[in-house]
Amino acid sequence: MAEAGQDLIQCRRCGFSYKRITASHLATHKMSLLDYELRYPDAPIMSEEDRSNQAAVMSRVARECWTDPSYYSRRVDSMSQTMGVYWNRPENSKRQSERMTKRLEEMWKDPLYSEGYFIRQWTEEERGIQSDRMRKNWGDPEFRSMMLEILSKPRKPLGREHKESIRQTKRRQWEDPDFVKGQLEARGISPNSEETDCLIRLNRFFPNQWEFTGDRSRADFTHKTLPKVINYNGSYWHDEEEFPDRPTDVEIVEFFREWGLGCLVLTPLDIYGDEEIFGEKVRRFLNGG
Repeated sequence: MAEAGQDLIQCRRCGFSYKRITASHLATHKMSLLDYELRYPDAPIMSEEDRSNQAAVMSRVARECWTDPSYYSRRVDSMSQTMGVYWNRPENSKRQSERMTKRLEEMWKDPLYSEGYFIRQWTEEERGIQSDRMRKNWGDPEFRSMMLEILSKPRKPLGREHKESIRQTKRRQWEDPDFVKGQLEARGISPNSEETDCLIRLNRFFPNQWEFTGDRSRADFTHKTLPKVINYNGSYWHDEEEFPDRPTDVEIVEFFREWGLGCLVLTPLDIYGDEEIFGEKVRRFLNGG
C-alpha cells in the first residue's frame, strides 16, 4: 500500500488506497481488471499523478522514436503500404467517395454554410494581416526560391476532349438563368488578400481602369473600357498540387481569345515583386504587346 499523503485512489473492493489498481492486487479479490471495470465503471484505476507520469514517459518515448530516422522511415513505409492496400480496394474507395459526397450535400443544404460561404466578407484588419503575411513570405529568399521552382514547373496540358468538355459545360451553365443570376450575385464577393494587393497595384499604375470581377468562372479583373481581362494565378486556387488538372497559362489565354478578349496571367511573383516591372508588364499588355 502506498504511503499516506500521496495522490492515491481507493480500491472499491477492499477500501485500501493505492497509486494504481493493478491486476496483481485484484487477483487477491479473485477479479480481473475487466471484472473490476465492469462492476465499478466510475472507479479510476490510476491516480492523476501516476497518469501524468505515464503520459510524460510515453510522450518522451514517442519523440525519441520519431526522431530516429530509421524508425521514421519504417513507419512511413508501413503506413503508405497500408493506405495503398486500403484505397486500392474498389469497395473502400467507393464507400469513402459516397460518404464524402453525402457530407458535402448536407453541408450545402445548410443555409448557414451555403450563404455564409459566398457572403463572407474580409475585414480591413484581416486583409491587412494577410497582406503583411504574404509580403513577409515573399520577402524570404528561401520561400521565394521555392515558389519560383513550383511556378516554373511545366504543366501537363489538357487533352482536346477534356478542353472541349469544359467549354461545353461552361456554355450550358451560362444558358441557365438561375446560374447566371447566381453568378451576377456572386460579383458582390470581396477579393481575398492577394487579389486585393493586385487591385491596389493596378490602381496605382492605372487609376480606376480595372475592376474586380468576383466570379471564379471568369477572369479575376476586367478592364472598364477595353476588351482586356487579367487572370490571377494565386497561391491556393491555382496551386498545381491541389488542382493538377487546371488549365495552363497558355490555355487560359486561348480560352479568353475565343471570346474576343485579351488576357494577361499574373502570379504572386508579379504582385509581390518589383513594382516597375509589374507596371511595365501590364502597360505592354494594354498597348497590345
